[in-house]
Amino acid sequence: MAPLRATAASDSTSLIYFSAGWRSIDSAPQNVVQLGAMYRCGSSWCADQEDFEGHRNLPREPVAARHEMQAPGGKKQGCIDEPLTTIRGSLALQQPATVTATETGMHWQIGEREYEWRRDASPAGGWLLESIKVRGALIRFAQPVGYAYEADLSTSPVRSLDELEGYFDGEIQHKDMTTGVLSDWLHKASSIDVSKFRSSATGSPVIGFVAPGRPEVERRFGRPTWVQHSMLLLAPLSSKLRYVLHEYGHDFNGNGCFDEPGHNKLLLPVRNQQRVQALLYIEYTPDPRDGVPMISIGRYSRRISR
Repeated sequence: MAPLRATAASDSTSLIYFSAGWRSIDSAPQNVVQLGAMYRCGSSWCADQEDFEGHRNLPREPVAARHEMQAPGGKKQGCIDEPLTTIRGSLALQQPATVTATETGMHWQIGEREYEWRRDASPAGGWLLESIKVRGALIRFAQPVGYAYEADLSTSPVRSLDELEGYFDGEIQHKDMTTGVLSDWLHKASSIDVSKFRSSATGSPVIGFVAPGRPEVERRFGRPTWVQHSMLLLAPLSSKLRYVLHEYGHDFNGNGCFDEPGHNKLLLPVRNQQRVQALLYIEYTPDPRDGVPMISIGRYSRRISR
C-alpha cells in the first residue's frame, strides 16, 4: 500500500472530515459514535476526534442561547423557551496518525484503532467505512458505519451559519429509543433544507423554524403538534473541529414553547471550493429510562439542482 496522494490543492492542505459509529464486542457491549478530522501536520498526519460512548448515556449540557419557538397560536402565559443543549464526549486532539492508499480506498491508523474506508461510487461521493478494529486484536468492532469527505484546509472550518445555505440530500444510520444495543442500524434517506431556517428577531445567534409534527405523533395526540428546529454555531474545539448544533423537538404539551426534551445533532460542515458541500453528523439523545441513548450517524451532501 502506498501513501495516500491528496486530492485537494496540495499535500499541505489535505483535510478529511468523518463521522463513524460501531458496536463494541466485549462483556459490556455498547454503541459508540464519533466525529473527527484527519489532516496533514508537517510531513505526517494528525487526527482530532471526539467519541460519544453509549454506556455513559451522556447528559445534555445547556449553552448560552435559547430556542425561539414561534408556533402558530403563540405561547401560553408563563411558558419560557429553554436554552439549547449539547453533549460533550471524549475529545482527543493532535493524535499521530497514518493514512495509506488501498486499491479500493484508504487505511487509517489513529492510536490503536485501524479504519478501512472504500471510495463511494454513488453521486454522494466521499468514502464509506468498511471496518474498524484495535491494532493487534483479533476481534473487530461490530456494525461499523461511517462517512468521510475531503475538504479544503485553507477555507475550513466554517465561520458563519450563512455558509450552510441551501438544500442537502442525505442518509442516516439510526438506533432509536426503543432499540437495544445489539440491534442493527436502521438505514434510511434523510435531508435538510437550511434555507427554511430564519434569523432571530432578537439578535440571537440561533436560527430556527417551526414545522408540523410527525403524522404518527399527531394521530396519537389527536391534535396538531408542532416541531421546533434550532441551529447554533458552537465555539471551535480545535482549529479543525467546529460543530453546528441542531436541536429539535415536538411541542407535546402544546404551550408554544420549547420546554420539553428534544433531540441533539452535531453537524460537521465540509467546506470545499469556497462552499459547504457536505455535512457529516452524529445524533445522541440520552434516555433516562433504560440508560441506552438514541444515536445516529449520517451525512448530507449538497444537491446540485432541485
